[in-house]
Amino acid sequence: MKKRIAFGIVFVLMILCVAPVSAFSGSRQLYDQTELFDDDYYAKLEQCFSILDNYQEDLDSVYSGEILTISENWHVIRDNLRWDVGVTCGYIMAAQVPENLSDYAYHIFMGAYHEIAAVEFYIQCISNDNDPKLYDLYQEMLSIAKDFYSYIPIRGH
Repeated sequence: MKKRIAFGIVFVLMILCVAPVSAFSGSRQLYDQTELFDDDYYAKLEQCFSILDNYQEDLDSVYSGEILTISENWHVIRDNLRWDVGVTCGYIMAAQVPENLSDYAYHIFMGAYHEIAAVEFYIQCISNDNDPKLYDLYQEMLSIAKDFYSYIPIRGH
């Protein structure tokens, strides 16, 4: 009987000693996952903001007529641009905003939305022989996107 009581006390003490250690390691893991999510979110956010800058040289070549809109090269540029803007800006619109940016969730969502619209209007402008009305819409959407982005504090700035 005394052995069972001693075993019970030792067992309870083991649980009391091990539980805080496992709770601490679990919260550390959760913190690391949150930190990784925030890093990924910021990377996608910055990429969404600069998507047109990344493609500007190619787009200028097509806009100026150096690359024809019937060429395979234009189709690759167009498809890659659509994919990149959809993945980056779409992620920004769909993912939960990190806590430190929660006050800017509306600006982030609307900036990403207008960035997607600007890209599509620019693609349509080029595909339609540099249609000036579509180009004006592209410029307007890009201006609105930049206005929304101006409110968002980017890490490191």
